[in-house]
Amino acid sequence: MWEKSKDEEAFYARMFQLADVDKTGKVEGKRAVEFFTKSGLPATILKQVWSLASTNMQPYLNQDEFN
Repeated sequence: MWEKSKDEEAFYARMFQLADVDKTGKVEGKRAVEFFTKSGLPATILKQVWSLASTNMQPYLNQDEFN
């Protein structure tokens, strides 16, 4: 299992704060698409990332899933 460093934890926490514009504790699907598209990754890769991160296949990511 891959473990993140303290710096990586802080980075992903900050990215989640930026993506969670409504401050609901989750990043909804449409907003997540807008946010992650900025990474420049192809849509097929982003879809794979989403399916791995969204453990319950709900239409949002919480902070644990986002990290």
